[in-house]
Amino acid sequence: MLGAARGPVTGRVLDIGLVYVRMQSDTGPVAVPNSQALNAVVCPPGYQTDTDVPLVPTDQPLAGRQSGG
Repeated sequence: MLGAARGPVTGRVLDIGLVYVRMQSDTGPVAVPNSQALNAVVCPPGYQTDTDVPLVPTDQPLAGRQSGG
């Protein structure tokens, strides 16, 4: 799923080119500029996008963070 100025685009990636990512959506083929694709959230098929999943596991320390003062 890509979030663009026209709203989210959901589909299957067909080709990654120099300027555009070509996708097949439910409404037909879509060419998304690479600048938008790089700033978008790309999920594997079947991924639940409506759930809250932390980006960083909460049970592990962040890289570079020193513990204990």
